[in-house]
This record gives sequence, C-alpha cells and structure tokens, in this order.
Amino acid sequence: MRELALVLWVALLGADRIDLLGGEGPIVLTPFYVLTPLVVWGEALRRRRSGGTLVPALPAHGAAFAATVLALLAVAALSVLASRDVTTSVGRLVLLTAISCGTGLVLWSLWDDPRWTERLARGGRWGLILGGIWSLLEVTQFLGWVPSDWFVGPVRLRLDPYTYAGILPRLSGMTFDPNRAGLVTLLHWALMDRVRPRRPAWGGLAGLLLVGTLSRSVLLAVASYLVIRRLDAMRGMSRRSAAPRLGIPLALASLSLALLLAPTSRERLGRFLAPVAQRLSAAEGSAQAHTALMRQGVAEATRDVPRTMMGAGYGTSYLLLRDRFGGDRYGNFHSLYVTLWVESGVFALLLILILLMRPLARPSEWRALVFGAILFNVFYQSIAEPAFWGILALAWSAPLSPPLLRPR
Repeated sequence: MRELALVLWVALLGADRIDLLGGEGPIVLTPFYVLTPLVVWGEALRRRRSGGTLVPALPAHGAAFAATVLALLAVAALSVLASRDVTTSVGRLVLLTAISCGTGLVLWSLWDDPRWTERLARGGRWGLILGGIWSLLEVTQFLGWVPSDWFVGPVRLRLDPYTYAGILPRLSGMTFDPNRAGLVTLLHWALMDRVRPRRPAWGGLAGLLLVGTLSRSVLLAVASYLVIRRLDAMRGMSRRSAAPRLGIPLALASLSLALLLAPTSRERLGRFLAPVAQRLSAAEGSAQAHTALMRQGVAEATRDVPRTMMGAGYGTSYLLLRDRFGGDRYGNFHSLYVTLWVESGVFALLLILILLMRPLARPSEWRALVFGAILFNVFYQSIAEPAFWGILALAWSAPLSPPLLRPR
C-alpha cells in the first residue's frame, strides 16, 4: 500500500482533471491533497520499522531550502495586508503553503531510502502512461466520440481538451491546462531518464505529449533541458560509441532528402503543420498578448513605492486585469516573475529567484530540469503546481542517485 501511494502521488502530480468532490466543493480536490499525508505517514512507518525516527532527517541544504520557502510564504502573507480581496488572498496562500510544504515533505521523506530513484521513476513511468491514455481520450472527446465528463461514484473526470482556433486539440493529459501539463510531463520524463536513460520508447511518448501541448513555454523548457543535460554529459562523451550520436542526424537527413524528392508529400506535410507553426510563432496573437500583459505588470509593480515593496496582495492580479479578463478570477500576468512581483512585492521576487538560481551554483543532476523551469516561468507561472516544487526540492536537497555515479 505504501508503494502504491507513492507511485500514484508521482503519477497523478498535477492531475486537476480528477476532482474527488465531483465539482461540488469549494476547490478542486485533486489526488495530491489526499495522497500527500498518506505517503508521508507511510514513509514514517517505514523508517520506524527500520529503527529510525518518524520524522525524516533534514537533508543536505534542506535547512536553507526550507528557510527560503518559509520566507517566501511569510512575504506573501504580509502582502495580504494590502489586498483588496483578503478572502481570495488567504485561500490561495493556504493552497500555496499546502502544495510547497507537502511536496517538500514527501520528497524529503524518501532520501534515506537507497531505492528512492527507482521508486520515483516508477511513478514517472505511470505518469507518462496515464498521460498518454488521457490525451488519447481527449482527442476522442474532441471528435465527439465520448462525453466530456465521466463520473466514477462522486469523482468527476474531465476529458474536454483545450483547442487551438477550434481546429486542433491541445494535449494535456490529466492536467487541465496544457502549459502546466507540459511541466508535469517533463518532470515525469526526467525521473524516468535518470534511472533508465536511452529508452527511445519512453522518450518518444514524452516527446509526443510535450509537442502535443502546443505550448511555447513548454517547448522552451524542453529545449533548455535537453541542451543543459547534453552539456552536463559532455565529459563522458569520448567513452561512448559514435554510432548512437550519429543516428538522429542521419535519420533527419534521410527524412529531409525524402521530402525533397517527394514534392507532393512535402506540400501535404506543410499544410498539416501550418496551424502548429502559426501557434508556435512569436508573432501569433497570444504571444503578443503575453508581452503586453508583462509590460502592464511591470508598470503595475513599479507604480509607487508601497506597491513595489509590498505588492497588491497575493493571488489578486485578476483585480488589476478586469479590462482584459473581465470577471475571470484566475487572470494573471502570464509570468511567474512579473505576477509575483505585482502581487507580493520585490522581496518575493528576490526569494523566488534565489530558489531557482541557487541550485545552479552547485553540482546537481537536476540542474537541466531547473533551467527548464526557469525558462518555462518567463511566459507562464507554475508557483501553485506541485511539479514546480518537486523540481526545486530535487535540485536543492536530493542525494546523488546511482545513475549519476556510474561511468557513462
């Protein structure tokens, strides 16, 4: 039961298409909130049975990480004093505290288990499998073959996909928003890749799910992850065979040659990819809207000294964006750094930058993942996403895993 709870916790990280309250509660009760205390308690019993303590030992750099997170939460709490919607600010601050602290506790409780990498990788594998199945169901729902809502007892399962221009479904697996789905998928893939690298089937499935989000933020994060991971592996490159390194370029060259020699196929492929290319273009409408939102956010954050220092109240960006989003209570400036600065002040911005930048200054096998999270949040915000805090907890405090210690 303990192992199943951890696998489900990792696999269902960010699964807000699953509402255990059936859509009737004040919040979407995702599996994260139910499984987190079960996993923490199960790991405490494991330590107790092995002669240890119920409370996990603070990992290396864990004290600094915990202090920085608590400082961020304290600054966000102070910003509530300036909020024009105290109820919303307090509610969202409570959720942020539960997500950040709960994710850290779960991962910290695993570090004394020598099998922690394998256990997390198993959850990542099931996350990719379930994400693929759910995305397939979303496509069938887009085609009108299945209903948009399924109910299993009181549990509500949502299958209605985001779409681009009404003509393409944006795959998002078990996460409602395709952008956040991409970050969750990247984490699942990274957990798998640390234990079982060079498994093309899993990489192919992850790549399909990531590209299927049609998210610029996701593709930027993936590109940076692959580049940094490749640079980190350069030291062992001379000991590897040249054939695997040449396989991808040769395959791409062969495909390019085939397209050049087959104009009809090339034209068909171009017509098929045109909507995708337009979606990922920097000149596409939403890209320009994001840029305008960020400029407006900087203007709001620097409007006066009290706003710059203290913010407008955590979780209340929507009040400043009624001209753009109307009554949408989830409206924000579409950038973690800008939104946090506007809502909680410059000290909150400095603290989130410390949380993201500090792991880059020391050797870490999760550095590539942190780079991906940094770039992802330039044009999006994932501060209320368990996957974001999972990446930070791994980068700050995870012990070196065996795959990193083996000769490459």
